Amino acid sequence: MRVRAEDWAGHTHRSFEGPRRKWLSLAIACLAAVAAVTVIPAHAALASGGGDGCNPHRGNNYLTYIFDGADHPDPGIPGGVYATISNYSPFVAGPNQGAPSNDFTSEWVMLDNDATQWVQIGWVEFAGSVRNTFWEWTKVNGDFEDAYASAFPINSAHTYTVLYQPGNTNPFVVQVDGGTYATIPQFFTPNDAQIFAELHTQASQMPGGTADDPTHTPLVICGVNPMNQASV
Repeated sequence: MRVRAEDWAGHTHRSFEGPRRKWLSLAIACLAAVAAVTVIPAHAALASGGGDGCNPHRGNNYLTYIFDGADHPDPGIPGGVYATISNYSPFVAGPNQGAPSNDFTSEWVMLDNDATQWVQIGWVEFAGSVRNTFWEWTKVNGDFEDAYASAFPINSAHTYTVLYQPGNTNPFVVQVDGGTYATIPQFFTPNDAQIFAELHTQASQMPGGTADDPTHTPLVICGVNPMNQASV
């Protein structure tokens, strides 16, 4: 979502810090007029604390994009990507940690073209425990747009899907649990599918697993295990 080591069958787990290029090991699969945008919520200027998360007590390095998840390049054009993702509530750094009050952590599935154009859907939590379901897409001018819907209960698991159906007027379809949230016009052809957790400072907590490569930002587990369907 833009800010305004396991391998199997061509599906690569990645964990790293870096710039905007978007790189949860979960199930990923290739499957055979944009909806109205809701009002973006006001974000409280506090770190999250009402969910599962706990403060990892790492220094703030905002704005550093940090991702952990799975990437599946597919030159044959993927037909879709889906994952059943737990709505874990991580610690999200805010002004008390030196991050902005509108920073967020998210977890999502995405179809993209070389990580420069994409359609994605997932959950997002802002500093202050403000949570939403979100979807984001590239527009014809290369800019991006976001839409928001009500969040699902914390720790409930839901299947997030992006479909690509060429030949349709709006070939991208974003869904949760089989229900369509939006259909989106085609401004690019996908050649990659991704499932990732994302944060923008190591002062926030990475959702989605129990271990991580020690050369990268470690995951912090607080109390219950924030597992989805597989370790990362």
